[in-house]
Formats: sequence, structure tokens, C-alpha cells
Amino acid sequence: MNEKKPLFTIKNLLRVVTALILLFVFCPSFMVSCSGQKIGVSAIHAAVGYTYQGERASDPYPVLFFCLILPAVIMVFLFVKLQREYYNVVMILSLAAIDFIIQIVFYTETKKRAQSSMLGFEVTAVYVLDIICHLVLIFFVSLSLILKVSMEMELKDLLQHDSVKNAVGKVASAAGGVVESVSKASSGNTPKQDRIGFCQKCGAPIAFGDMFCTSCGTKVPESLIQEAEEARRKAAEEEAQRRAAEEEAQRKAAEEEARRKAAEEDAHRRAAEEAQSRTVEEATPQNTKGTGIRFCTNCGGTITSDSLFCPMCGKKVQ
Repeated sequence: MNEKKPLFTIKNLLRVVTALILLFVFCPSFMVSCSGQKIGVSAIHAAVGYTYQGERASDPYPVLFFCLILPAVIMVFLFVKLQREYYNVVMILSLAAIDFIIQIVFYTETKKRAQSSMLGFEVTAVYVLDIICHLVLIFFVSLSLILKVSMEMELKDLLQHDSVKNAVGKVASAAGGVVESVSKASSGNTPKQDRIGFCQKCGAPIAFGDMFCTSCGTKVPESLIQEAEEARRKAAEEEAQRRAAEEEAQRKAAEEEARRKAAEEDAHRRAAEEAQSRTVEEATPQNTKGTGIRFCTNCGGTITSDSLFCPMCGKKVQ
């Protein structure tokens, strides 16, 4: 009786990822805006060249046909087994690396051509997913090669290795960095807080203070500039009011703290005077008649019967 083959293996994962890469070849990886209209640019369309309104907008880029050929060949190696699986792994890794480089070149050249033609340019989610799929493909094929494990191994068995867990974390960080850098590149170099809108012609972001679009040279509408200046003015007033309120609150808190400390010091002073007064009263005898000795009512010092002033504090004897 034949044993049932596991479903979640390295090879099956790579087949799914490669199928997605093949699909992404026909989907728009970038959006190029012209006269307010956005045009999707896919690898296959860029390979044969674009036409816009009956006129050729870009020359063919035949090297991008490899974006279709290389994943197709990888898929063949994932279904056809050579005498040694090692050769399959090496071929798949080599083809995946070449395809990844072509995708980067595709991004660079498309962006360069769009900017030279003063067109808007942005990256779609398809391109981001395509890059992630390439990284996953290269990662698992590399693991199979380095650890010398069969691509028929189940994923759960592969991921139990500590070295694989660490490598997965590093690849995830690398993929996140790639996605972040691509997202930043697609959104332009204008910080979000400095944007006041987008060009009506090419869709490029307009920064505060710009009188003309830096991508296509179109004049920025006066209404947009006035709205941005008004928004800046209101924001500055609100910030000034907020700071003034904070300073007023801090001033009141400082005054309250000063009053509290003054009250505490006054209470301590009164308590000290009362304690000193009680000490003098307790030290003064209640009845000194017939003894010829008296005590000063101010400091408690001893006064002889013939003294007119206290010898200790100088107060006149009453």
C-alpha cells in the first residue's frame, strides 16, 4: 500500500510561490500618471512596448521577457527531477536570483523613464508581493541547499531547526526593509507633513512653498497655495495657544507650590515659638514669694531681689 505523500512540503510551497510570480508578470507593477490619467505598467507590457492613444509611448524592453521565461523554467525544475536533486536546487536558486535582479532593474528603469518624461510614478502592491515571493523562493531554496535536506521535507520539520528560525527572522526583517524602501520610493521624497496636495496633471506630491510641480512643471493653483497658507497659519495659532495654556498652567502650579511652602514655613515658625514659650513657662516657678529670688519672664534667667534688669537678656524687671 502506497504511503500518502505530505502536502505541506518545501517543493509544494515553492510551486505556489512560483505560480504567483508567473501571475504577477501580467499584472501592473507600477502606475504611471499622465495628464491626470494613470496607466498600469506590467512586465509583459513593458517587454513589448507601450502605445498610448495610438502612439508609441515607450520602446520595447525585451529583457523583461525573462520575467516570464525564468519562472516557467523554475516551475519545470520543480516538477521534473534530475538524477540528483542537488542539480535541481542549484538551477532553481540561480534562475530565481537572476529573475530577482531583473525585477530590480525593471523598477529602476521604469522609474527613470517616467521621471525623464516628467510623468508621475508609483509602485503597486503587486510589485511588493512579487519581491516578497522572490525572497521566499530564494530563502527556502537556499535552506535546502545549505542544510542538504530534500525539497520533499515537510515545512514543520524544516522550521523546527534553531538555525532555520533565526534565518526566518532575518529574512522577515530584510523583506520588511525592502517593502519599506519601495513604499518610500513610490511615495516620493516629500515628507507627509510638508505636502499640500498633488499635481492635477501628473499626480506628483506638491510641497509647501512650491509654485510649480517639480515633476512636470505645471503651475500650482493659487487656491491650493492659499489653503495651505491658511492651514499653516491656523496650525501655528493653535500651537501658540496650546503653549500659552501650558505656560499658564505651569505658572499657576508654581504659585500654588510657593504658597504651600510659605504656609508650611509659617506653621513651623509658630510651632517653634509656642514650644519656646511653653519651655519658659515650665522653667519659671509658680511661687517665689519670700525667697528673694525671681526669674525673668522673658528668658527664665535668675534675678536677685535688688536687680532692676535681667542679667541674661537685659529686659527690665517688672
